[in-house]
Amino acid sequence: MKKISIHIGLPKTATTYIQKTLSSQNSYLGLESKGGGCTEHLFSIFVKYSKGESVEKDLVEWWGQVNDYVDSYGASFPVVFSSEYFFSGDINGFPEFPFVSPSSSQDRLIIAEFLKFMSEVLSKEVMIGAVLTIRNQPEWLASKYAQASPCLFNAGQSDFEKRIKYFASSGNDLWCNWGRIVSEIDAAIGKNNVLVVCMEDIDKDFFWNDISDFCFGSSASLKLDAMPASVNAKKVSNTEWGLRRFRPGSYLASRMCLIPGSFLYRLSRRFDNFLVKGGFIKKSKRQHVISLSKSVIDNCASSCGEGNSWLACRLEKKLEDLGYPMKVG
Repeated sequence: MKKISIHIGLPKTATTYIQKTLSSQNSYLGLESKGGGCTEHLFSIFVKYSKGESVEKDLVEWWGQVNDYVDSYGASFPVVFSSEYFFSGDINGFPEFPFVSPSSSQDRLIIAEFLKFMSEVLSKEVMIGAVLTIRNQPEWLASKYAQASPCLFNAGQSDFEKRIKYFASSGNDLWCNWGRIVSEIDAAIGKNNVLVVCMEDIDKDFFWNDISDFCFGSSASLKLDAMPASVNAKKVSNTEWGLRRFRPGSYLASRMCLIPGSFLYRLSRRFDNFLVKGGFIKKSKRQHVISLSKSVIDNCASSCGEGNSWLACRLEKKLEDLGYPMKVG
């Protein structure tokens, strides 16, 4: 039976760096690779599935495309696909920090359902594995907030804490409960077919060995370039993240829930670039940094501490040493 692995995210966990590193392998078919069209096709099928459309025929055609690519370009199974958009909150239907209203979200993890559906449709030919890269929630949320700061008119510490508290009280913990997310993916395709790695270990040999063994069936020789500064470009200290100035186009894209990469999303970014180059956007007097205050840590612990405790057992790893909030009491 042929094996495929899908690196589904998370965003803001050095995904681009991981993709670039894996792309040195001929069997990597993720975005930006020669076989990236296979990942793009699979993602388009996932989007259709999330809308409730029938995709069984599409999956069979996609599998044929993958086999044709492997035969034509000298690749070999197992092969790997990668896109953090598989974990997009807008597509999965759960709150995407810091934008989506919890009241409009659903308490389902669509990517887990899709992986299960894939394994059922292609069960006679394919064994499906999933790779999930995680990061401790306080830093992950700070990084996402800093990235989104051009879209937030009132960005600052109080707004950051208010949004986390609001989401923490929403009753839908899919926005940051890695334990629950992993357990649902485990149930969908089997625990042995799910690899979870922590971004905090990205400079360790075992991080890459685990990914290589899982994805390629051996400890492939991965070329590790220096970690790009952009991975933590917004982090100005151990507990502080820098904010960027407000940009109208980015704000409108967030309010309209435009999918990154779409035509309208790209158009909004071009509009912002025009305003910046024309000198119409100037530095504002709003706060320049946010920090991981006690309020942030406590709200993260209340939302995902229990899930982190479960996940620590699942991974046999002391996640608290990596900054993951644990269950209080």
